[in-house]
Amino acid sequence: MLSRLADATRILGHLALWVGLYVAGAAACLWNLAGSSPPVLVLAFSLATAMSVYLLDRVKLRTSLLDPADRRAHPDRFAFLTRHAGRVRILGLGLIGTAMVTGWLIHPAALGLVLVSHLGVLVYAARPATSDGRTRRIKDVLLVKNLAVAASITAFCGAIWILIHLGAQDLDSLDAGAALTPIAVPGLFLLLVVLGDAMLCDLDDAAGDRAFGTRTLPVVLGPGPTWAIALGIHALAGSILLAVQGPSGEGGFWAIGVPVTTAMLALIRPRQVRDLVDLRLGLLAALAWIT
Repeated sequence: MLSRLADATRILGHLALWVGLYVAGAAACLWNLAGSSPPVLVLAFSLATAMSVYLLDRVKLRTSLLDPADRRAHPDRFAFLTRHAGRVRILGLGLIGTAMVTGWLIHPAALGLVLVSHLGVLVYAARPATSDGRTRRIKDVLLVKNLAVAASITAFCGAIWILIHLGAQDLDSLDAGAALTPIAVPGLFLLLVVLGDAMLCDLDDAAGDRAFGTRTLPVVLGPGPTWAIALGIHALAGSILLAVQGPSGEGGFWAIGVPVTTAMLALIRPRQVRDLVDLRLGLLAALAWIT
């Protein structure tokens, strides 16, 4: 029974469900810290868009573009996805369709978010990694890849917030200051949280990244300093949030919850980090929603 559950959990991870929950959790975090609850439509849109983007990154548009570094870092996931590449691409198309429908219901301009998100991942990591050590992709550059992920997810969540609060207005009539003020500090907090999490997720890829010239903190500094830097970034994020929103309510929950759970993971040092990091944000968002 437990082995079947573990297998199902692993396959769902291969299919980017936990990543989708992470981005939905990021949207929920932004809403929660801005003083409101995210509509279910926003969570569905975030989940579907994120899953489709990450599946596109993992199976590419054709087999020749598959990243050999993924085979080295995640042989089980690589084997599963290549074995079911056609079906996974069909699933990705279905998720794109879901994202477009839910996005349209949020605001017609949300269709642009779906398009930009998928074009972005092609720019981020379209070509396969090469073993000659030459930097060709955004994801190969030290810290830039982490900043790109953090900025993309934060901007995505912020854009949904703006479109939801835009309502039936035209984009030309949007008061950008009024729309952005409630999410300025929550957005900074989210940016720092995702930045630290992106660094931790690189721990799983260290072997493949090292072999193919992708420079990440685990490759350059090792796992210990990576944990320390990520924890420091999360502590900084929490400190900023506490200073602005105080220790009570949503601000205190997130400001304490993120660095404490990061510290717990650092003490445990799990062999596979990414799925736990992805699930952590989703679980915190769920707890914040029901409490």
